Amino acid sequence: MRKLKQYFEHRAVAVLLITIVVAISVDLLRKSGLFEVYELQTYDRLLETQTRPHNYESPVVLITVNESDLQRFQYPISDAILAIALTNLEAMHPRSIGIDIFRDLQLDGREKLASVISRNRNIVLIEKILDDAIAAPAFVQSTDQIGFADLKQDIDNIIRRSILILWDSESNTHYFSLPLQVTLEFLRTENITLSPAPENADWIRLADTTLPKFASNDGGYRKADDGGYQLLMDFGFGTNPFPQYTLADIIDSKIMAEKIDGKLVLIGSTSASIQDRYEIPYSSQYTGTIYGVELQAHVADQLVRHAWGISKPLTILSEGFETFCIAIGALLGAILGSQIRSITMLFMAAVASLIIPAVTLAAIFKIGYWLPVVSPVLACFTSFGAAIIWVLVKNHSERRLIMQLFGTYVSSEVANVLWEKRDQFLEGGRPRPEKLFVTVMITDLKGYTSSMEQIDPAKIMDWINSYMSAMTRIVEEHGGIVDDYAGDGLKANFGVPVPCLDPESVKRNAINAVNCALSMAKKLSSLNQHWAALQLPTEQIRIGICTGAVIAGSIGSSKRMAYTTIGNTVNTAGRLESYQKDKFNENSEHLSRILICESTRQHLGSDFRIKCLGKQQLRGKYKPIKIYHVLHKNRDQPDNRTSIK
Repeated sequence: MRKLKQYFEHRAVAVLLITIVVAISVDLLRKSGLFEVYELQTYDRLLETQTRPHNYESPVVLITVNESDLQRFQYPISDAILAIALTNLEAMHPRSIGIDIFRDLQLDGREKLASVISRNRNIVLIEKILDDAIAAPAFVQSTDQIGFADLKQDIDNIIRRSILILWDSESNTHYFSLPLQVTLEFLRTENITLSPAPENADWIRLADTTLPKFASNDGGYRKADDGGYQLLMDFGFGTNPFPQYTLADIIDSKIMAEKIDGKLVLIGSTSASIQDRYEIPYSSQYTGTIYGVELQAHVADQLVRHAWGISKPLTILSEGFETFCIAIGALLGAILGSQIRSITMLFMAAVASLIIPAVTLAAIFKIGYWLPVVSPVLACFTSFGAAIIWVLVKNHSERRLIMQLFGTYVSSEVANVLWEKRDQFLEGGRPRPEKLFVTVMITDLKGYTSSMEQIDPAKIMDWINSYMSAMTRIVEEHGGIVDDYAGDGLKANFGVPVPCLDPESVKRNAINAVNCALSMAKKLSSLNQHWAALQLPTEQIRIGICTGAVIAGSIGSSKRMAYTTIGNTVNTAGRLESYQKDKFNENSEHLSRILICESTRQHLGSDFRIKCLGKQQLRGKYKPIKIYHVLHKNRDQPDNRTSIK
């Protein structure tokens, strides 16, 4: 379990796991249909961003029957009045005429209407096939001058799809919609008709444009009714309403012929008293709904544009690609969230986790591909939140680790600096083992063991704690970190745990260590005066300092770890501290002895008064090394204390 926890603490692993969990969860919710309404509403907004094709003027013209027409010609409009209107229209030479007014009732002038329609094969009447069927007049039943007016509403009652073809599987009969039938008649003079699509035998095309058959899970849909041959509508890329004239204008011959010549004409009701209005995506461009004849006009206009190659239907990418987009969104959110280091970054990344996938998918829609938007955006934002939680938990764990490893030995200010630079030395929830170039200082008091035998145990603890507290504070003030206490001795490192490899940093660490040793000796003098007043032993201090490479990292068990440095540099510092310690204790009149190695001496310059003791054999060392005794700091040199940078 601990290994799994440590593994999860790696950013790459955390990002991967968050991505997988969030992507799978969001994709399952998407497939359940939970987001369908929101995806369709987003689709509506994307449609509104589409621009009108350049240099395109719609050939569709509307002849509307409004309230004034109903008051003048009465409701329902008689076959005789409709026959007059069609006769006048045909004189203006439209390519095709579609009548979006049911003729199921036997009205005055039926023979006249039948005669006009039989003479003009470019006129199409309507019928209704699905739910409460309404038949077309008998005189067109055996012709191809019929188109159905059935519509398909989505779960939110908005029309986004057009049914182009229906068929009866039992009788092997197929039926064309009114807009498809009138469009085919319009395109007949250009020799454009329906043909099988080469890329899919179940699809159809107009000229060189394939009309992909809508499937139940296309885009943001989930298990939608895909019966018949349906086509997603684009509503003219937001074009303005089509040119409109009233039935009275036609009857009274008030329209110039060039307005109708070569056009595709649709006749239908726009009267408020007749319930023939539908909701469409472009609610901002209309009053919320449009009339049925306007809806049929949009379908016919779209089919003409596709046939002319002016626009293409939306391309629906595969289900697998939609899942891939969700995974990419989840990955993006996890990456953004895992990088958070400040409140400002949190706000900026939160905004980015929403905007980046949304803008990207909108741009993809702009070039003709419909991918779900809500699901990837939700995946991105959810994984972003999950990554933030991971960062908070990880930060809490790392801060606790830093305080556990260093809090006892350094000031809160230094601990905060270590926290800010944690990425430089933490890995997998613990300090990263690495080779550093540092200065190590080891100290010890003379006669500590014998002193303990003469003093009350409680006084011993107060005595040694006052000493250690003072010495640790001095180490902190000089930018060092104490990583170990041993009785009356301590071990301090200058240049850990943040790597300091540049020459200036190495030099600064060496100078800090020697300045620290001199300050410790000075502090011991005042402590001795205080101890003497309390009838406590007075002491001398031995200090060994060495600069060089060490291995730094944490040691210990899973329940208790400590940060430390090991290596030849540490051993040399320890040997310098204990070098001829008995002679120093017995003969020295000084309170301190500070011995340094050659590598430390090379970084000190002329700041200190130093005496060379020559090459000496240290205990446990095969070769003699040159030792230097630091006497004091030159008077004209300030004690430039520096902290961790």
